[in-house]
Amino acid sequence: MKPCNFLYSPDPAVSGDTGPNPPTSGSDTNITDDTSTDDQGWRLLDTGTWNGSATLSYQGGQGMHFQVKNVNVLGTTLSIHSNLGGDQSQLIGPGMMLDLTFSCFGSEPMGWTFDISSDSDAFIVAWRLFSTWLPGDPPNG
Repeated sequence: MKPCNFLYSPDPAVSGDTGPNPPTSGSDTNITDDTSTDDQGWRLLDTGTWNGSATLSYQGGQGMHFQVKNVNVLGTTLSIHSNLGGDQSQLIGPGMMLDLTFSCFGSEPMGWTFDISSDSDAFIVAWRLFSTWLPGDPPNG
């Protein structure tokens, strides 16, 4: 059994994590704003866009939060696999935004690798990654 997994429960009291939030309308969310923290106070680690498969590797914290937005006029699928456990696959409508959180208990920093893919022909997604630990922070644990 892997030591860490993506935790999901529709009841936050069960897992402490609400898992993937349902996609929200692009009219009330802006993936390109300059927000340096998410709603949990986790700090911005990186940003970018995907238009095909990618692999991302980071030194990060116990919690890693992707905020993704489909910037295409067509719906798309998005799959993210983490080396520390957890696979997420979601359908995102045009202009919709989605939150995906991965967590692992242990000492920070942690070596995270995320494999991103899509089954869609039209795949253009803007993303931001927030973390509980950033390079430059002192190690803990």
